[in-house]
Amino acid sequence: MIGFVLVAVLISSTAEVEAREFEDFSADRTASAAVDQGYTTVSQAVKQFEEKYGRKIKAPTDLPTNYTRQRGRVFDNEAKLELEYTHQAETLLVLVLAREERLRPSEYHETVELQDGTKAYYRVSHPGFHQLHFRKRDLVYKVWASSKSKHVTSSRQLIKVANSAIR
Repeated sequence: MIGFVLVAVLISSTAEVEAREFEDFSADRTASAAVDQGYTTVSQAVKQFEEKYGRKIKAPTDLPTNYTRQRGRVFDNEAKLELEYTHQAETLLVLVLAREERLRPSEYHETVELQDGTKAYYRVSHPGFHQLHFRKRDLVYKVWASSKSKHVTSSRQLIKVANSAIR
């Protein structure tokens, strides 16, 4: 009985510490908090990607809400830039791939057109994500948002994000 109580107290204490650590991490918007995961600022990640792959790109400027945490990282082994925009429980991801990847639209995708005439493919996956995929200047772009998002409810919001990244 004493052993059980001691284990319960230890588990409870560990859960409280982990919860506080998560809150501290979530509240800390500096690049240094995410160094272990390779995150840096959006502008630094874009610059790293441009230097590594010799392609000029632009981070999106027309975002669906005022995201309180904005960060990015480059995956060298995948030739991929990941930009992550988070506010409370909502996350918007912008992925840019500097490698050949075939876009595979299916009957579940809606073909939409970006401002410059670029064809893009939109769908809501289950469970899931609003997804917009397109190719521009030999790069593949993927813009994703949670399907439970209050700020992304259709293709219109993701098209705005995409248009602001390719102007």
